[in-house]
Amino acid sequence: PQRHVVVAGAHPPAARRAGLEGVVVVRLTLDDTGAVATVAIRPPVPAQALCVAAQAAVRRAGPFPEAGRAIRAGRIPPAAEIPIRFQLQNRRP
Repeated sequence: PQRHVVVAGAHPPAARRAGLEGVVVVRLTLDDTGAVATVAIRPPVPAQALCVAAQAAVRRAGPFPEAGRAIRAGRIPPAAEIPIRFQLQNRRP
């Protein structure tokens, strides 16, 4: 089963008010220090506001120094795809 990253507080207010939810798959590349070098969104795109929020969340979360060490040692590749789920809580039917 595929896991999703849930980023607390990352749901944009306008998207929340509009009831937008979805999964944004972020493709990121780290440099050998663990700093985020590139961030891109893999289609399909659920909503532009969620894509912008996902990219910002990944950039805020970096750097990842332990990953940088693993990249330098050749234990992991520098690129990864991370699904980020934007889900509203306390939705009314």
